[in-house]
Amino acid sequence: MSAAQIMGQKHQYTINFFWDGHRRNPRFIFHDSPGFETGDETQLQQVQEFIRKRANSRRVDEQLHAIWFCLVTNASRPLLDLERKFFNEERPTHVPVIAIFTKFDDLISQIYDPELGWQENRRIAEQVLDTRFKNPLSDFKYPPNAFLTMEGEVFME
Repeated sequence: MSAAQIMGQKHQYTINFFWDGHRRNPRFIFHDSPGFETGDETQLQQVQEFIRKRANSRRVDEQLHAIWFCLVTNASRPLLDLERKFFNEERPTHVPVIAIFTKFDDLISQIYDPELGWQENRRIAEQVLDTRFKNPLSDFKYPPNAFLTMEGEVFME
């Protein structure tokens, strides 16, 4: 069981789910690209071309319906140059981009102060997430349409 929070323009939701959709519904098709960590511009160009091609396809089974853009939430990790470029360059606007912040539980662990309660540590981690990721992403020319925070169960003593 995992927990997720999704935040759109005005609302934030927490969703508990177990993902096994690809086995239960073969109509879900996922495409994974190499990450942008290497800084290789050709990877970004390939991703952008794939998005343009699939977004403009007339066949429903070939169309791109959403982009899940995963970002590891690490207190010391800034947004990468290619990630910044992705959100500043034009792309088909009818395909929503959802920024997925993975490993939020790790971020809580990184900033964890044992003298503070769990809720206060979580609140501070959310502030770090806002400062390092959500606010900068929202300021780009083509920001994400929504934010989704992924976390597993965290046990702190």
